[in-house]
Amino acid sequence: MAEMISLNITALTRLTYAAIPGFVAHQEGAVINISSIAGLVPELLNGVYGGSKAYVTAFSQSLQKELADKGIKIQAILPGATATDFCRSAACLSRTSIPASPCPLMTWSTVPWSM
Repeated sequence: MAEMISLNITALTRLTYAAIPGFVAHQEGAVINISSIAGLVPELLNGVYGGSKAYVTAFSQSLQKELADKGIKIQAILPGATATDFCRSAACLSRTSIPASPCPLMTWSTVPWSM
Protein backbone atom coordinates (compact mmCIF):
# COMPACT_ATOMS: atom_id res chain seq x y z
CA MET A 1 0.00 0.00 0.00
CA ALA A 2 2.74 2.50 0.94
CA GLU A 3 4.67 1.67 -2.23
CA MET A 4 1.59 2.31 -4.36
CA ILE A 5 1.01 5.70 -2.71
CA SER A 6 4.69 6.53 -3.10
CA LEU A 7 4.64 5.71 -6.81
CA ASN A 8 1.21 6.95 -7.85
CA ILE A 9 1.10 10.11 -5.73
CA THR A 10 4.45 11.14 -4.26
CA ALA A 11 6.72 10.35 -7.22
CA LEU A 12 4.24 11.73 -9.76
CA THR A 13 3.84 14.97 -7.81
CA ARG A 14 7.58 15.45 -7.26
CA LEU A 15 8.46 14.73 -10.90
CA THR A 16 5.73 17.04 -12.15
CA TYR A 17 6.89 19.89 -9.91
CA ALA A 18 10.50 19.26 -10.96
CA ALA A 19 9.60 19.71 -14.65
CA ILE A 20 7.22 22.66 -14.42
CA PRO A 21 9.72 25.47 -13.63
CA GLY A 22 11.59 24.75 -16.89
CA PHE A 23 8.34 24.71 -18.82
CA VAL A 24 7.27 28.00 -17.25
CA ALA A 25 10.65 29.57 -18.11
CA HIS A 26 10.21 28.56 -21.78
CA GLN A 27 6.46 29.29 -21.76
CA GLU A 28 5.73 25.89 -23.26
CA GLY A 29 5.68 22.24 -22.31
CA ALA A 30 3.42 19.32 -21.60
CA VAL A 31 2.95 16.89 -18.76
CA ILE A 32 1.16 13.62 -19.46
CA ASN A 33 0.11 11.73 -16.34
CA ILE A 34 -1.23 8.18 -16.37
CA SER A 35 -4.36 7.82 -14.29
CA SER A 36 -7.06 5.13 -14.65
CA ILE A 37 -10.80 4.78 -14.95
CA ALA A 38 -10.45 3.05 -11.58
CA GLY A 39 -10.15 6.56 -10.16
CA LEU A 40 -13.65 7.33 -11.44
CA VAL A 41 -15.35 4.03 -10.66
CA PRO A 42 -14.51 2.61 -7.23
CA GLU A 43 -13.63 -1.07 -7.15
CA LEU A 44 -13.99 -3.60 -4.39
CA LEU A 45 -10.78 -4.32 -2.46
CA ASN A 46 -8.84 -1.78 -4.49
CA GLY A 47 -9.41 1.49 -2.63
CA VAL A 48 -5.80 2.64 -2.46
CA TYR A 49 -5.26 2.12 -6.19
CA GLY A 50 -8.51 3.84 -7.16
CA GLY A 51 -7.91 6.64 -4.65
CA SER A 52 -4.38 7.23 -5.90
CA LYS A 53 -5.58 7.37 -9.50
CA ALA A 54 -8.37 9.78 -8.51
CA TYR A 55 -5.58 11.98 -7.10
CA VAL A 56 -3.69 11.82 -10.42
CA THR A 57 -6.79 12.96 -12.31
CA ALA A 58 -7.67 15.77 -9.88
CA PHE A 59 -4.03 16.92 -9.64
CA SER A 60 -3.75 17.04 -13.44
CA GLN A 61 -7.02 18.96 -13.82
CA SER A 62 -5.95 21.49 -11.18
CA LEU A 63 -2.54 22.03 -12.78
CA GLN A 64 -4.15 22.49 -16.19
CA LYS A 65 -6.24 25.33 -14.76
CA GLU A 66 -3.25 26.86 -12.96
CA LEU A 67 -0.83 26.68 -15.88
CA ALA A 68 -3.00 27.14 -18.97
CA ASP A 69 -2.13 30.85 -19.31
CA LYS A 70 1.59 29.97 -19.22
CA GLY A 71 1.48 27.84 -22.39
CA ILE A 72 1.75 24.55 -20.52
CA LYS A 73 -0.56 21.64 -21.21
CA ILE A 74 -1.37 19.05 -18.56
CA GLN A 75 -3.05 15.83 -19.60
CA ALA A 76 -4.25 12.79 -17.72
CA ILE A 77 -4.76 9.53 -19.58
CA LEU A 78 -7.37 7.23 -18.03
CA PRO A 79 -6.99 3.77 -19.52
CA GLY A 80 -9.42 1.05 -18.62
CA ALA A 81 -9.09 -2.68 -18.25
CA THR A 82 -7.84 -4.29 -21.45
CA ALA A 83 -8.08 -7.97 -22.18
CA THR A 84 -4.51 -9.01 -22.93
CA ASP A 85 -2.55 -12.22 -22.47
CA PHE A 86 -1.17 -10.74 -19.24
CA CYS A 87 -4.66 -10.02 -17.98
CA ARG A 88 -5.83 -13.53 -18.84
CA SER A 89 -2.88 -15.09 -17.02
CA ALA A 90 -3.50 -12.82 -14.02
CA ALA A 91 -7.17 -13.94 -13.96
CA CYS A 92 -8.49 -10.42 -14.61
CA LEU A 93 -11.27 -11.77 -16.77
CA SER A 94 -12.49 -14.25 -14.20
CA ARG A 95 -14.04 -11.32 -12.31
CA THR A 96 -16.10 -10.12 -15.28
CA SER A 97 -18.73 -11.50 -17.59
CA ILE A 98 -16.59 -10.62 -20.60
CA PRO A 99 -15.38 -13.71 -22.45
CA ALA A 100 -11.70 -14.22 -23.20
CA SER A 101 -10.92 -13.24 -26.76
CA PRO A 102 -7.81 -13.44 -28.95
CA CYS A 103 -8.35 -9.77 -29.77
CA PRO A 104 -7.80 -7.16 -27.04
CA LEU A 105 -10.96 -5.43 -25.92
CA MET A 106 -11.01 -1.66 -25.65
CA THR A 107 -12.28 -1.07 -22.14
CA TRP A 108 -15.10 -2.41 -20.07
CA SER A 109 -16.91 -1.73 -16.87
CA THR A 110 -19.60 -3.53 -14.94
CA VAL A 111 -20.87 -0.18 -13.65
CA PRO A 112 -23.36 1.81 -15.78
CA TRP A 113 -21.83 5.07 -17.00
CA SER A 114 -23.67 8.34 -16.55
CA MET A 115 -21.73 11.57 -16.81
